[in-house]
Amino acid sequence: MMWQGLMMALVAFLLLLIAYIFQMVGYTGTCTQGADGPFLTGVTLSFPFLVASIGSLAMVRRRLVRNRRPRGSAFTGVMSAMVCLMALWMLAANRQVAYDTLWLGIGPCGSDYHFEGEPLFLFRTVLVGVIYAIMPAFVSGFALLNLWNALPDVWNEGVN
Repeated sequence: MMWQGLMMALVAFLLLLIAYIFQMVGYTGTCTQGADGPFLTGVTLSFPFLVASIGSLAMVRRRLVRNRRPRGSAFTGVMSAMVCLMALWMLAANRQVAYDTLWLGIGPCGSDYHFEGEPLFLFRTVLVGVIYAIMPAFVSGFALLNLWNALPDVWNEGVN
């Protein structure tokens, strides 16, 4: 019972690792004529694991908030920090895809494959950007919140 938060944080880390592996499927294609099929496959395969990781982190947060500083909260904090670092790694690895799809509105293959007549911000390109960038950022923020709740409350209680 005391290590429940740690196990849920470990599950969140493993789910995030699986989602990262599935997102890398998007980079296996050759982007022939701007075909973004591999990226959409990466979106389809990684989305359930990202959602499950967020759900697992929500359960950790509920446990940390409900039982103020439960046993094993330091280990839960360390594991939450690892989840945050993994999510930041995902953001760093996918930064070009996120920039192309969310900022420029072109396909995930880059500007070389964007044709002048093609409209900007198509649903599928925005979807790739959201799953490849926004979801890992959300996971990272949630993990930081869990880390913050797992840390000792030094400012309110003082150092004993």
